[in-house]
Parts: sequence; structure tokens; C-alpha cells
Amino acid sequence: MQVALQRGNLELTTFKGNAILFTIDSDIKLKVLTGVRGIGESKNGKVINELEENGFFLIEAYSKNGDIILTRN
Repeated sequence: MQVALQRGNLELTTFKGNAILFTIDSDIKLKVLTGVRGIGESKNGKVINELEENGFFLIEAYSKNGDIILTRN
């Protein structure tokens, strides 16, 4: 899955799979299932990444001004 947002927050729960997520002024909040690892980068926001370091699936989340929160269910 690939998503690009300028405004409006993105929230996914019980997600399992690969994703590339881009935002400018939006927050990204994900709750994923087991087996998903993640990368989160924000230029002006905060990043919380509690995902596994080794998982079959990969989430890439990038934002210019928004916060990124990656957690497991």
C-alpha cells in the first residue's frame, strides 16, 4: 500500500503488510500485528517507533511536519 497526504491524519489499526506512507502536515498513527517492522522519519515532528526490528513486512512512514507513532497491537 502507498499513501500520500498533504493534510488529514492517517490512522490504521490491526494492519499487517507492506506500506509506504508520506505526509506533509499530517500525523501518522499505526497499530500493527506481529511480523511488521517499521521506519519512521519526521523533519519537524516527533517519532515513536515500537515495532519489531526484524519482521517480514515493512512500514515506511515519512512526514515533513507531522508526528509518527508506530505501535503493535
